[in-house]
Amino acid sequence: MLFRSLKVLFNLLLVPIYGIKGAAIAAVIAFSAACFLNLRDLRKSKQAALALTRLIRPLAAIFIMCGVLWVSIECLDWILNHSAIHLSHRIQETLVVLVSILIAAIIYFIVLLRTGSVTKEDLAHVPGFESKLQPFLEKLHLL
Repeated sequence: MLFRSLKVLFNLLLVPIYGIKGAAIAAVIAFSAACFLNLRDLRKSKQAALALTRLIRPLAAIFIMCGVLWVSIECLDWILNHSAIHLSHRIQETLVVLVSILIAAIIYFIVLLRTGSVTKEDLAHVPGFESKLQPFLEKLHLL
């Protein structure tokens, strides 16, 4: 209930100012609040031992990914706006977002591996990891 209320409140505040970006920001704020409230409840119930210090590396990976996403969107948008290729606005924005998300996802995965947030043991649970993904990641020196 609190999550929905926060999302509606931030949508009302941010959408008139930022448009669709305001809706995205409102969703991130509401989901973050819900996440932290769930973490607080987990710690209170003592059913799951949760060290908040273990969240620092994944959070750092998230911030790095967000920075890479922002830079790639700005750069790709600038490149397409100043190139000889003239695309419709909708196609250009779609291309920029899809390529930027792909770049950011790859960087996020690399940072998770490099910081030890995701280990070889974690990846062993992924089907086909040992036969396909593990040799590839070892060749890139990510494991």
